[in-house]
Amino acid sequence: MNSVTDCILIGHNEMDFNTYADAVYALGKDSPAYRDLRLNFIWHKGERHTVTDILNKYSDSFQFHMGDVFSTTIAYLATYLHRRGFSYDYINDFKYEKEVLKEKLLSGNVMAVGITTTLYTSSGPINEICRFIRQYSKDVKIIIGGPYVLNLFFASQDQKTLQTFLKTTKADVLINSSQGEAALCNVLSAFKSGTSMDQIPNIAYWKDGTARVNFTEHENNKLDENTIDWNLFKEKVGKFVGVRTCLSCTFNCYFCGFNQRAGKHQMTSLEQVEKELDILESIGTVKSINFIDDTFNYPPDRFKELLRMIIRKNYSFKWNSYFRCQFADEEMVKLMEESGCEGVYLGIESANQKVLNNMRKGVTVEQYRKGISLLKKSHILIHTNFIVGFVGETKETLRDTVNFIKEFQPDFYRMQPWYFDRVTPIWKNRELFNIKGSNFVWSHDTMSCGEACGLIEEVLIEGIKESVWVPVHNFNLHNLYRLIHMGMSVDQVKGFLRGFTAGIKEGIQNPEKTEVSEEVISHIKKWSSKERILIKGGNTHE
Repeated sequence: MNSVTDCILIGHNEMDFNTYADAVYALGKDSPAYRDLRLNFIWHKGERHTVTDILNKYSDSFQFHMGDVFSTTIAYLATYLHRRGFSYDYINDFKYEKEVLKEKLLSGNVMAVGITTTLYTSSGPINEICRFIRQYSKDVKIIIGGPYVLNLFFASQDQKTLQTFLKTTKADVLINSSQGEAALCNVLSAFKSGTSMDQIPNIAYWKDGTARVNFTEHENNKLDENTIDWNLFKEKVGKFVGVRTCLSCTFNCYFCGFNQRAGKHQMTSLEQVEKELDILESIGTVKSINFIDDTFNYPPDRFKELLRMIIRKNYSFKWNSYFRCQFADEEMVKLMEESGCEGVYLGIESANQKVLNNMRKGVTVEQYRKGISLLKKSHILIHTNFIVGFVGETKETLRDTVNFIKEFQPDFYRMQPWYFDRVTPIWKNRELFNIKGSNFVWSHDTMSCGEACGLIEEVLIEGIKESVWVPVHNFNLHNLYRLIHMGMSVDQVKGFLRGFTAGIKEGIQNPEKTEVSEEVISHIKKWSSKERILIKGGNTHE
Protein backbone atom coordinates (compact mmCIF):
# COMPACT_ATOMS: atom_id res chain seq x y z
CA MET A 1 0.00 0.00 0.00
CA ASN A 2 1.36 3.42 -0.96
CA SER A 3 1.92 5.89 1.86
CA VAL A 4 -0.16 9.06 2.00
CA THR A 5 1.45 12.35 0.98
CA ASP A 6 0.60 15.00 3.55
CA CYS A 7 0.79 17.91 1.12
CA ILE A 8 1.40 18.51 -2.57
CA LEU A 9 2.67 22.03 -3.17
CA ILE A 10 1.52 23.69 -6.41
CA GLY A 11 3.78 26.24 -8.09
CA HIS A 12 2.94 28.86 -10.68
CA ASN A 13 0.03 28.57 -13.10
CA GLU A 14 0.83 30.56 -16.22
CA MET A 15 -2.70 31.51 -17.23
CA ASP A 16 -3.56 31.77 -20.92
CA PHE A 17 -2.66 35.35 -21.73
CA ASN A 18 -5.56 36.06 -24.06
CA THR A 19 -8.04 34.83 -21.46
CA TYR A 20 -6.48 37.15 -18.91
CA ALA A 21 -6.31 40.06 -21.37
CA ASP A 22 -9.98 39.61 -22.29
CA ALA A 23 -10.89 39.89 -18.60
CA VAL A 24 -8.90 43.13 -18.27
CA TYR A 25 -10.35 44.42 -21.56
CA ALA A 26 -13.82 43.95 -20.05
CA LEU A 27 -12.96 46.84 -17.72
CA GLY A 28 -12.88 49.04 -20.82
CA LYS A 29 -10.45 49.34 -23.71
CA ASP A 30 -9.45 52.78 -22.43
CA SER A 31 -9.25 51.73 -18.78
CA PRO A 32 -5.83 52.34 -17.19
CA ALA A 33 -5.54 48.64 -16.35
CA TYR A 34 -5.89 47.63 -20.00
CA ARG A 35 -3.70 50.47 -21.24
CA ASP A 36 -0.95 49.30 -18.88
CA LEU A 37 -1.39 45.72 -20.07
CA ARG A 38 -1.23 46.91 -23.68
CA LEU A 39 2.42 47.79 -23.11
CA ASN A 40 3.19 44.07 -22.77
CA PHE A 41 1.90 42.44 -25.95
CA ILE A 42 1.65 42.62 -29.71
CA TRP A 43 -1.16 41.46 -31.98
CA HIS A 44 -0.28 38.62 -34.35
CA LYS A 45 -2.61 36.33 -36.29
CA GLY A 46 -5.63 37.61 -34.39
CA GLU A 47 -4.26 36.99 -30.90
CA ARG A 48 -2.29 38.89 -28.31
CA HIS A 49 1.23 37.58 -27.73
CA THR A 50 3.65 38.35 -24.89
CA VAL A 51 7.36 38.62 -25.58
CA THR A 52 7.82 35.05 -24.35
CA ASP A 53 5.08 33.79 -26.68
CA ILE A 54 6.74 35.43 -29.67
CA LEU A 55 10.21 34.22 -28.73
CA ASN A 56 8.99 30.64 -28.39
CA LYS A 57 7.10 30.94 -31.67
CA TYR A 58 9.87 32.31 -33.86
CA SER A 59 13.21 31.53 -32.24
CA ASP A 60 15.07 28.52 -33.61
CA SER A 61 17.07 28.07 -30.40
CA PHE A 62 15.70 30.03 -27.46
CA GLN A 63 12.64 28.39 -25.91
CA PHE A 64 11.49 28.86 -22.35
CA HIS A 65 8.57 29.38 -20.01
CA MET A 66 8.29 30.37 -16.35
CA GLY A 67 8.27 26.77 -15.14
CA ASP A 68 11.80 26.20 -16.44
CA VAL A 69 13.09 27.63 -13.16
CA PHE A 70 12.46 25.62 -10.01
CA SER A 71 10.27 27.60 -7.62
CA THR A 72 12.10 29.09 -4.64
CA THR A 73 8.76 29.21 -2.82
CA ILE A 74 8.25 25.47 -3.26
CA ALA A 75 11.84 24.77 -2.22
CA TYR A 76 11.38 26.81 0.95
CA LEU A 77 7.99 25.38 1.93
CA ALA A 78 8.99 21.80 1.13
CA THR A 79 12.14 22.16 3.24
CA TYR A 80 10.07 23.60 6.08
CA LEU A 81 7.61 20.68 5.94
CA HIS A 82 10.39 18.09 5.65
CA ARG A 83 12.15 19.36 8.78
CA ARG A 84 8.91 19.04 10.74
CA GLY A 85 8.17 15.49 9.71
CA PHE A 86 5.54 16.07 7.01
CA SER A 87 5.69 14.22 3.72
CA TYR A 88 5.49 16.41 0.65
CA ASP A 89 5.41 16.39 -3.11
CA TYR A 90 5.24 19.24 -5.59
CA ILE A 91 4.14 20.42 -9.00
CA ASN A 92 6.53 23.14 -10.11
CA ASP A 93 4.52 24.32 -13.13
CA PHE A 94 0.79 23.60 -13.16
CA LYS A 95 0.31 24.37 -16.85
CA TYR A 96 2.85 21.78 -18.00
CA GLU A 97 2.42 19.16 -15.25
CA LYS A 98 -1.34 18.67 -15.18
CA GLU A 99 -1.15 14.99 -16.08
CA VAL A 100 1.34 14.34 -13.30
CA LEU A 101 -0.96 16.06 -10.79
CA LYS A 102 -3.96 14.16 -12.15
CA GLU A 103 -2.25 10.82 -11.51
CA LYS A 104 -1.32 11.82 -7.99
CA LEU A 105 -4.88 12.92 -7.18
CA LEU A 106 -6.46 9.80 -8.67
CA SER A 107 -4.16 7.61 -6.57
CA GLY A 108 -6.17 8.60 -3.49
CA ASN A 109 -2.96 8.94 -1.51
CA VAL A 110 -2.94 12.72 -1.09
CA MET A 111 -4.25 14.38 2.07
CA ALA A 112 -3.88 18.04 1.08
CA VAL A 113 -2.82 20.38 -1.69
CA GLY A 114 -1.14 23.71 -0.91
CA ILE A 115 -1.49 26.44 -3.53
CA THR A 116 1.02 29.30 -3.54
CA THR A 117 -0.02 32.67 -5.00
CA THR A 118 3.24 34.62 -5.23
CA LEU A 119 2.86 36.04 -8.75
CA TYR A 120 -0.91 36.32 -9.15
CA THR A 121 -2.76 39.59 -9.66
CA SER A 122 -6.16 37.97 -10.28
CA SER A 123 -8.01 34.91 -9.03
CA GLY A 124 -8.20 33.29 -12.48
CA PRO A 125 -5.11 31.04 -12.19
CA ILE A 126 -6.12 29.99 -8.66
CA ASN A 127 -9.66 29.13 -9.73
CA GLU A 128 -8.31 27.03 -12.60
CA ILE A 129 -6.08 25.00 -10.27
CA CYS A 130 -8.92 24.44 -7.79
CA ARG A 131 -11.35 23.32 -10.50
CA PHE A 132 -8.77 20.84 -11.76
CA ILE A 133 -8.18 19.44 -8.28
CA ARG A 134 -11.90 19.04 -7.59
CA GLN A 135 -12.39 17.35 -10.96
CA TYR A 136 -10.18 14.47 -9.83
CA SER A 137 -10.64 14.53 -6.07
CA LYS A 138 -13.60 15.67 -4.00
CA ASP A 139 -11.94 14.73 -0.74
CA VAL A 140 -8.44 16.18 -0.87
CA LYS A 141 -8.08 19.29 1.28
CA ILE A 142 -7.20 22.53 -0.52
CA ILE A 143 -5.11 25.13 1.33
CA ILE A 144 -4.36 28.49 -0.31
CA GLY A 145 -1.86 31.04 0.98
CA GLY A 146 0.59 33.67 -0.17
CA PRO A 147 0.43 37.32 -1.29
CA TYR A 148 -2.83 37.14 -3.26
CA VAL A 149 -4.71 35.67 -0.30
CA LEU A 150 -3.06 38.11 2.09
CA ASN A 151 -4.35 40.94 -0.09
CA LEU A 152 -7.87 39.53 0.24
CA PHE A 153 -7.62 39.75 4.02
CA PHE A 154 -6.26 43.29 3.80
CA ALA A 155 -9.06 44.37 1.47
CA SER A 156 -11.93 42.61 3.25
CA GLN A 157 -14.03 44.86 5.44
CA ASP A 158 -16.12 41.86 6.46
CA GLN A 159 -16.17 38.11 5.86
CA LYS A 160 -18.21 38.32 2.66
CA THR A 161 -15.20 38.60 0.34
CA LEU A 162 -13.44 35.67 1.99
CA GLN A 163 -16.61 33.57 1.97
CA THR A 164 -17.11 34.26 -1.74
CA PHE A 165 -13.50 33.30 -2.48
CA LEU A 166 -13.78 30.08 -0.46
CA LYS A 167 -17.03 29.21 -2.20
CA THR A 168 -15.70 29.96 -5.69
CA THR A 169 -12.46 28.02 -5.26
CA LYS A 170 -14.02 25.26 -3.13
CA ALA A 171 -10.95 25.62 -0.92
CA ASP A 172 -10.94 24.37 2.65
CA VAL A 173 -8.49 26.80 4.28
CA LEU A 174 -7.02 30.23 3.53
CA ILE A 175 -3.82 31.30 5.27
CA ASN A 176 -3.66 34.91 6.46
CA SER A 177 0.01 35.58 7.14
CA SER A 178 2.95 37.22 5.40
CA GLN A 179 4.87 34.07 6.33
CA GLY A 180 2.31 31.32 6.94
CA GLU A 181 4.59 28.29 7.17
CA ALA A 182 3.63 27.57 10.78
CA ALA A 183 -0.06 27.95 9.94
CA LEU A 184 0.33 25.43 7.11
CA CYS A 185 1.90 22.91 9.47
CA ASN A 186 -0.80 23.48 12.11
CA VAL A 187 -3.54 22.95 9.53
CA LEU A 188 -1.91 19.75 8.24
CA SER A 189 -1.60 18.47 11.81
CA ALA A 190 -5.31 19.15 12.39
CA PHE A 191 -6.23 17.30 9.19
CA LYS A 192 -4.08 14.31 10.18
CA SER A 193 -5.47 14.09 13.69
CA GLY A 194 -9.04 15.12 12.90
CA THR A 195 -8.95 17.84 15.56
CA SER A 196 -10.55 21.28 15.51
CA MET A 197 -8.92 24.25 13.77
CA ASP A 198 -10.64 26.79 16.03
CA GLN A 199 -7.43 27.70 17.87
CA ILE A 200 -5.11 27.84 14.86
CA PRO A 201 -4.11 31.47 14.24
CA ASN A 202 -3.96 33.18 10.85
CA ILE A 203 -6.50 31.11 8.93
CA ALA A 204 -10.01 31.29 7.50
CA TYR A 205 -11.99 28.12 6.82
CA TRP A 206 -15.45 26.66 6.42
CA LYS A 207 -17.34 25.88 9.60
CA ASP A 208 -21.07 25.30 9.92
CA GLY A 209 -21.72 26.58 6.41
CA THR A 210 -19.95 29.90 6.82
CA ALA A 211 -16.43 31.32 6.65
CA ARG A 212 -14.80 31.44 10.05
CA VAL A 213 -11.86 33.84 10.42
CA ASN A 214 -9.56 32.99 13.30
CA PHE A 215 -7.48 35.40 15.35
CA THR A 216 -4.17 36.67 13.96
CA GLU A 217 -0.78 36.13 15.51
CA HIS A 218 2.63 37.15 14.21
CA GLU A 219 4.65 34.23 12.88
CA ASN A 220 8.35 34.50 13.56
CA ASN A 221 10.07 31.94 11.40
CA LYS A 222 13.77 32.68 11.75
CA LEU A 223 15.59 32.71 8.41
CA ASP A 224 18.73 31.17 9.92
CA GLU A 225 16.72 28.19 11.14
CA ASN A 226 14.84 27.73 7.88
CA THR A 227 17.31 28.04 5.01
CA ILE A 228 16.47 25.93 1.98
CA ASP A 229 18.05 22.48 1.80
CA TRP A 230 18.72 22.41 -1.92
CA ASN A 231 19.98 18.81 -1.64
CA LEU A 232 16.32 17.78 -1.45
CA PHE A 233 15.82 19.09 -4.99
CA LYS A 234 19.04 18.13 -6.78
CA GLU A 235 17.16 16.72 -9.75
CA LYS A 236 15.07 19.87 -10.16
CA VAL A 237 17.68 22.59 -9.73
CA GLY A 238 18.76 23.74 -13.18
CA LYS A 239 20.80 26.63 -14.51
CA PHE A 240 18.81 29.36 -12.76
CA VAL A 241 17.76 29.67 -9.14
CA GLY A 242 16.45 32.30 -6.74
CA VAL A 243 18.05 32.81 -3.32
CA ARG A 244 16.78 34.91 -0.41
CA THR A 245 19.13 36.36 2.22
CA CYS A 246 16.68 38.70 3.96
CA LEU A 247 12.96 39.15 4.52
CA SER A 248 10.95 42.36 4.04
CA CYS A 249 12.51 45.83 3.79
CA THR A 250 14.02 48.39 6.13
CA PHE A 251 12.64 51.33 4.15
CA ASN A 252 9.12 52.73 4.20
CA CYS A 253 8.49 54.38 0.83
CA TYR A 254 5.12 56.12 0.65
CA PHE A 255 3.97 54.27 -2.49
CA CYS A 256 5.05 50.75 -1.51
CA GLY A 257 3.12 48.18 0.53
CA PHE A 258 5.91 45.60 0.71
CA ASN A 259 6.66 46.20 4.41
CA GLN A 260 3.01 45.92 5.37
CA ARG A 261 2.72 42.58 3.58
CA ALA A 262 6.11 41.05 4.30
CA GLY A 263 6.28 41.91 7.99
CA LYS A 264 9.31 42.61 10.15
CA HIS A 265 12.69 42.82 8.45
CA GLN A 266 15.21 40.09 9.23
CA MET A 267 18.46 38.91 7.68
CA THR A 268 20.08 35.52 7.25
CA SER A 269 23.55 35.26 8.75
CA LEU A 270 26.33 35.23 6.18
CA GLU A 271 27.41 31.84 7.52
CA GLN A 272 24.05 30.37 6.52
CA VAL A 273 24.12 32.15 3.15
CA GLU A 274 27.52 30.60 2.50
CA LYS A 275 26.24 27.11 3.35
CA GLU A 276 23.30 27.54 0.98
CA LEU A 277 25.54 28.74 -1.84
CA ASP A 278 27.95 25.87 -1.18
CA ILE A 279 25.13 23.38 -1.71
CA LEU A 280 24.05 25.05 -4.95
CA GLU A 281 27.65 25.04 -6.18
CA SER A 282 28.02 21.35 -5.34
CA ILE A 283 24.90 20.44 -7.35
CA GLY A 284 26.85 21.58 -10.38
CA THR A 285 24.11 22.88 -12.67
CA VAL A 286 23.64 26.47 -11.50
CA LYS A 287 24.85 29.16 -13.89
CA SER A 288 23.00 32.20 -12.54
CA ILE A 289 21.58 33.13 -9.13
CA ASN A 290 18.93 35.79 -8.70
CA PHE A 291 19.09 37.21 -5.18
CA ILE A 292 15.45 38.08 -4.57
CA ASP A 293 15.98 40.40 -1.57
CA ASP A 294 14.33 43.78 -1.90
CA THR A 295 17.31 45.40 -0.17
CA PHE A 296 20.19 43.10 -1.11
CA ASN A 297 22.92 45.74 -0.79
CA TYR A 298 21.71 47.19 2.50
CA PRO A 299 23.32 47.44 5.00
CA PRO A 300 26.35 48.17 2.78
CA ASP A 301 28.91 46.60 5.16
CA ARG A 302 27.03 43.30 5.22
CA PHE A 303 26.72 43.36 1.44
CA LYS A 304 30.44 43.95 0.96
CA GLU A 305 31.26 41.12 3.34
CA LEU A 306 28.94 38.81 1.40
CA LEU A 307 30.68 39.78 -1.85
CA ARG A 308 34.09 39.09 -0.33
CA MET A 309 32.84 35.65 0.68
CA ILE A 310 31.63 34.93 -2.87
CA ILE A 311 35.01 36.02 -4.23
CA ARG A 312 36.88 33.91 -1.69
CA LYS A 313 34.82 30.82 -2.54
CA ASN A 314 35.33 31.39 -6.28
CA TYR A 315 31.87 30.07 -7.16
CA SER A 316 31.27 29.22 -10.79
CA PHE A 317 27.90 30.98 -11.09
CA LYS A 318 27.06 34.59 -11.96
CA TRP A 319 24.48 36.55 -10.01
CA ASN A 320 21.97 39.40 -10.36
CA SER A 321 19.79 41.26 -7.89
CA TYR A 322 17.74 44.27 -6.92
CA PHE A 323 20.04 47.14 -6.01
CA ARG A 324 19.75 50.49 -4.23
CA CYS A 325 22.35 52.55 -6.03
CA GLN A 326 22.34 55.40 -3.48
CA PHE A 327 24.58 53.14 -1.38
CA ALA A 328 27.01 52.38 -4.19
CA ASP A 329 30.63 53.38 -3.85
CA GLU A 330 33.72 52.41 -5.81
CA GLU A 331 34.70 49.61 -3.43
CA MET A 332 31.22 48.07 -3.54
CA VAL A 333 30.93 48.11 -7.31
CA LYS A 334 34.44 46.68 -7.79
CA LEU A 335 33.55 43.84 -5.43
CA MET A 336 30.33 43.27 -7.37
CA GLU A 337 32.23 43.02 -10.63
CA GLU A 338 34.86 40.68 -9.18
CA SER A 339 32.23 38.43 -7.57
CA GLY A 340 30.41 37.81 -10.85
CA CYS A 341 27.57 40.34 -10.85
CA GLU A 342 25.98 40.26 -14.29
CA GLY A 343 23.30 42.87 -13.70
CA VAL A 344 21.07 44.80 -11.31
CA TYR A 345 17.49 46.03 -11.14
CA LEU A 346 17.13 49.62 -9.94
CA GLY A 347 13.84 50.95 -8.61
CA ILE A 348 14.64 54.55 -9.53
CA GLU A 349 10.92 55.49 -9.75
CA SER A 350 11.56 59.14 -10.73
CA ALA A 351 14.43 61.45 -11.64
CA ASN A 352 12.64 64.53 -10.30
CA GLN A 353 13.70 65.45 -6.77
CA LYS A 354 10.30 66.81 -5.74
CA VAL A 355 8.55 63.58 -6.73
CA LEU A 356 11.24 61.49 -4.99
CA ASN A 357 10.74 63.54 -1.83
CA ASN A 358 6.98 63.01 -2.04
CA MET A 359 7.63 59.28 -2.38
CA ARG A 360 9.85 59.39 0.73
CA LYS A 361 12.51 57.47 -1.15
CA GLY A 362 15.28 58.95 0.98
CA VAL A 363 17.52 59.45 -2.03
CA THR A 364 18.74 62.29 -4.23
CA VAL A 365 18.95 62.39 -8.01
CA GLU A 366 22.66 63.07 -7.60
CA GLN A 367 23.08 59.78 -5.72
CA TYR A 368 21.37 58.03 -8.62
CA ARG A 369 23.74 59.71 -11.05
CA LYS A 370 26.78 58.61 -9.08
CA GLY A 371 25.55 55.05 -8.56
CA ILE A 372 24.63 54.41 -12.19
CA SER A 373 27.91 55.92 -13.39
CA LEU A 374 29.85 53.50 -11.17
CA LEU A 375 27.84 50.52 -12.38
CA LYS A 376 28.34 51.42 -16.02
CA LYS A 377 32.07 51.84 -15.45
CA SER A 378 32.18 48.20 -14.29
CA HIS A 379 30.07 47.04 -17.26
CA ILE A 380 27.24 45.74 -15.07
CA LEU A 381 23.91 45.50 -16.90
CA ILE A 382 21.34 47.97 -15.58
CA HIS A 383 17.55 47.68 -15.64
CA THR A 384 15.70 50.75 -14.33
CA ASN A 385 12.06 50.95 -13.31
CA PHE A 386 10.00 54.14 -13.09
CA ILE A 387 6.59 54.95 -11.60
CA VAL A 388 4.59 57.63 -13.42
CA GLY A 389 1.84 59.63 -11.75
CA PHE A 390 2.68 59.77 -8.06
CA VAL A 391 1.67 62.86 -6.09
CA GLY A 392 3.32 65.93 -7.63
CA GLU A 393 3.95 64.31 -11.02
CA THR A 394 3.43 66.53 -14.06
CA LYS A 395 4.43 66.39 -17.68
CA GLU A 396 7.46 68.49 -16.75
CA THR A 397 8.61 66.20 -13.92
CA LEU A 398 8.31 63.20 -16.22
CA ARG A 399 10.47 65.04 -18.75
CA ASP A 400 13.20 65.10 -16.07
CA THR A 401 12.95 61.31 -15.88
CA VAL A 402 13.11 60.90 -19.66
CA ASN A 403 16.14 63.19 -19.87
CA PHE A 404 17.78 61.20 -17.07
CA ILE A 405 17.34 57.96 -19.04
CA LYS A 406 18.75 59.58 -22.17
CA GLU A 407 21.74 60.96 -20.29
CA PHE A 408 22.74 57.89 -18.27
CA GLN A 409 21.59 55.27 -20.77
CA PRO A 410 20.69 52.26 -18.61
CA ASP A 411 20.59 49.12 -20.73
CA PHE A 412 16.90 48.54 -20.05
CA TYR A 413 14.01 50.51 -18.62
CA ARG A 414 10.33 50.22 -17.84
CA MET A 415 7.62 52.74 -16.88
CA GLN A 416 4.38 51.88 -15.13
CA PRO A 417 1.49 54.03 -13.89
CA TRP A 418 1.34 54.44 -10.15
CA TYR A 419 -0.92 51.83 -8.54
CA PHE A 420 -2.67 53.35 -5.51
CA ASP A 421 -2.69 50.40 -3.14
CA ARG A 422 -4.79 50.63 0.02
CA VAL A 423 -1.99 48.98 1.99
CA THR A 424 0.63 51.63 1.22
CA PRO A 425 1.57 54.27 3.81
CA ILE A 426 0.18 57.16 1.75
CA TRP A 427 -3.33 55.69 1.89
CA LYS A 428 -3.87 56.98 5.43
CA ASN A 429 -2.99 60.50 4.28
CA ARG A 430 -4.87 60.44 0.97
CA GLU A 431 -7.15 63.32 1.97
CA LEU A 432 -4.14 65.48 2.79
CA PHE A 433 -2.97 65.06 -0.83
CA ASN A 434 -6.48 65.22 -2.30
CA ILE A 435 -6.17 61.72 -3.75
CA LYS A 436 -9.43 60.21 -4.93
CA GLY A 437 -10.05 56.60 -5.96
CA SER A 438 -7.73 53.61 -5.63
CA ASN A 439 -5.80 50.97 -7.57
CA PHE A 440 -5.66 52.05 -11.25
CA VAL A 441 -8.55 54.50 -10.88
CA TRP A 442 -7.19 57.56 -9.09
CA SER A 443 -6.65 61.29 -9.43
CA HIS A 444 -4.95 64.03 -7.46
CA ASP A 445 -4.17 67.71 -7.94
CA THR A 446 -1.58 67.26 -10.68
CA MET A 447 -2.56 64.08 -12.54
CA SER A 448 -4.99 61.19 -13.04
CA CYS A 449 -4.12 57.58 -13.81
CA GLY A 450 -5.47 57.98 -17.34
CA GLU A 451 -3.16 60.95 -17.89
CA ALA A 452 -0.21 58.94 -16.54
CA CYS A 453 -0.98 56.16 -19.03
CA GLY A 454 -1.10 58.68 -21.85
CA LEU A 455 2.29 60.12 -20.92
CA ILE A 456 3.88 56.66 -20.79
CA GLU A 457 2.48 55.91 -24.23
CA GLU A 458 3.93 59.17 -25.53
CA VAL A 459 7.36 58.25 -24.16
CA LEU A 460 7.20 54.82 -25.77
CA ILE A 461 6.09 56.18 -29.14
CA GLU A 462 8.66 58.98 -29.08
CA GLY A 463 11.27 56.38 -28.21
CA ILE A 464 14.40 56.48 -26.09
CA LYS A 465 17.07 55.10 -28.38
CA GLU A 466 19.66 55.10 -25.60
CA SER A 467 17.80 52.42 -23.61
CA VAL A 468 15.57 49.42 -24.34
CA TRP A 469 11.98 49.00 -23.12
CA VAL A 470 11.28 45.71 -21.30
CA PRO A 471 7.74 44.27 -21.09
CA VAL A 472 7.00 42.71 -17.70
CA HIS A 473 4.10 40.32 -18.24
CA ASN A 474 5.47 36.75 -18.36
CA PHE A 475 8.90 38.31 -18.86
CA ASN A 476 11.02 40.18 -16.37
CA LEU A 477 14.52 41.18 -15.41
CA HIS A 478 15.59 37.63 -14.65
CA ASN A 479 14.57 36.39 -18.08
CA LEU A 480 17.10 38.76 -19.62
CA TYR A 481 19.88 36.76 -17.98
CA ARG A 482 18.27 33.47 -18.92
CA LEU A 483 18.46 34.50 -22.57
CA ILE A 484 22.09 35.51 -22.19
CA HIS A 485 23.00 32.19 -20.54
CA MET A 486 21.14 30.38 -23.31
CA GLY A 487 23.52 31.93 -25.81
CA MET A 488 22.11 35.32 -26.81
CA SER A 489 24.48 38.25 -26.74
CA VAL A 490 23.36 41.39 -24.91
CA ASP A 491 23.12 43.15 -28.28
CA GLN A 492 20.92 40.36 -29.58
CA VAL A 493 18.59 40.58 -26.57
CA LYS A 494 18.32 44.32 -27.10
CA GLY A 495 17.70 43.92 -30.82
CA PHE A 496 14.95 41.37 -30.23
CA LEU A 497 13.25 43.55 -27.60
CA ARG A 498 13.44 46.61 -29.85
CA GLY A 499 11.55 44.68 -32.50
CA PHE A 500 8.89 43.61 -30.01
CA THR A 501 8.58 47.18 -28.71
CA ALA A 502 8.03 48.38 -32.28
CA GLY A 503 5.03 46.05 -32.36
CA ILE A 504 3.73 47.49 -29.08
CA LYS A 505 3.99 50.99 -30.56
CA GLU A 506 1.94 49.93 -33.57
CA GLY A 507 -0.76 48.64 -31.22
CA ILE A 508 -0.90 51.92 -29.33
CA GLN A 509 -1.07 54.01 -32.48
CA ASN A 510 -3.65 51.74 -34.15
CA PRO A 511 -5.66 50.18 -31.29
CA GLU A 512 -8.27 48.63 -33.60
CA LYS A 513 -5.63 46.78 -35.60
CA THR A 514 -5.13 43.10 -34.71
CA GLU A 515 -1.97 42.38 -36.68
CA VAL A 516 1.51 43.86 -36.43
CA SER A 517 3.35 44.74 -39.59
CA GLU A 518 5.42 42.21 -41.48
CA GLU A 519 8.39 44.48 -40.83
CA VAL A 520 8.06 43.87 -37.08
CA ILE A 521 7.78 40.11 -37.48
CA SER A 522 10.76 40.07 -39.84
CA HIS A 523 12.83 42.04 -37.31
CA ILE A 524 11.83 39.68 -34.50
CA LYS A 525 12.70 36.58 -36.52
CA LYS A 526 16.10 37.98 -37.43
CA TRP A 527 17.08 38.96 -33.91
CA SER A 528 15.80 35.74 -32.27
CA SER A 529 17.77 33.50 -34.63
CA LYS A 530 20.74 31.48 -33.44
CA GLU A 531 22.67 32.73 -36.46
CA ARG A 532 22.55 36.19 -34.90
CA ILE A 533 24.95 35.03 -32.17
CA LEU A 534 27.76 34.91 -34.71
CA ILE A 535 27.31 38.54 -35.72
CA LYS A 536 29.80 40.87 -34.10
CA GLY A 537 28.94 44.48 -33.41
CA GLY A 538 25.50 44.31 -35.04
CA ASN A 539 23.40 47.47 -35.12
CA THR A 540 20.64 46.88 -32.58
CA HIS A 541 18.93 50.17 -33.45
CA GLU A 542 17.76 49.15 -36.88
